[in-house]
Amino acid sequence: MNRASVLFGVFGLSFRMLDGQCGDNMNLRRLALCTTMVTGSLHGQIYTGEFHSGGIGTSYPIRSTHGTVSVGIAVSEGIVLAADSRMTTNTRAISDYASKLFDIDNVGIATYGQAFLDNRNIASWVADFRANHTAGDVEQISRAFIDFIGAAYDRQFPQANANRPPLGFFIAGYDARRTGRLIQVEFPNARQPNTVFTTQRAGAQWGGNTDVITRLILGFDGRMGELPMFTALSVDQTIILRNQLTGLQYNIPFDALTLQDGIDLALSLVRITVEMQRFADGTIGHPGQIPSVGGSVDVLVITPAQLTWIRHKELHAQ
Repeated sequence: MNRASVLFGVFGLSFRMLDGQCGDNMNLRRLALCTTMVTGSLHGQIYTGEFHSGGIGTSYPIRSTHGTVSVGIAVSEGIVLAADSRMTTNTRAISDYASKLFDIDNVGIATYGQAFLDNRNIASWVADFRANHTAGDVEQISRAFIDFIGAAYDRQFPQANANRPPLGFFIAGYDARRTGRLIQVEFPNARQPNTVFTTQRAGAQWGGNTDVITRLILGFDGRMGELPMFTALSVDQTIILRNQLTGLQYNIPFDALTLQDGIDLALSLVRITVEMQRFADGTIGHPGQIPSVGGSVDVLVITPAQLTWIRHKELHAQ
């Protein structure tokens, strides 16, 4: 076991890099930590810093178009998806009207990470997919959608490209056995559909710029693993610290939550990120963060009977 594996075991059961597998000579600032609650069913993605850059744009190159918090919550009555509407580059917010939450028949999809493929936003790709895939359960839709988006992703970011930016999706719906599934897919290295929670195994999942949610729910910031005092710990000390940090996590009884509770929680997690970024200029150790989460929050709910939009922005004129 290499030292980085032991150190970052403090913050979860596993970790991986945004654009490849972890190695002995990894750059710690490029790590994405997969942090899992030991007590309860809660899992969240923590990204250190901003998403990696990508060569995208329309009339001129835009570096690293990103931003987002997307949240998925599975309870016994159904599944909730929520996402913000802001789109940012490395230097500024460029829109508060980006669509990141979509419906395809009775399946909901939320996106985070890379915002454009082949100079088109993700919403336009989803619209093309919807035009040809209007039926199927969540497992069928997931497989078809992964193949469809994966082809576009690989054309723009071939495997020879060392800086393949992350593009993630939460896909929610019911399978042929009428079990609700919250599925996560992340390009380039985790594109196989992964059921993270179900209506029989409740929990919450989040992706994107999630440091605010992680601090709130888990009780610590994953970036603290970069501090010299933590890198100096012995293997035994890191194991002890990991066990102690577990006690800081909020104990949320997901099995007891109603569908309305799930809606309120998902909406609150996105909104608290918006509000914290409004007032904070990054952290003292990493100042100058662009408020990358903002705009209106869209929310949809999937039950065995139907998909329902709880909040959904529409085109309008002032």
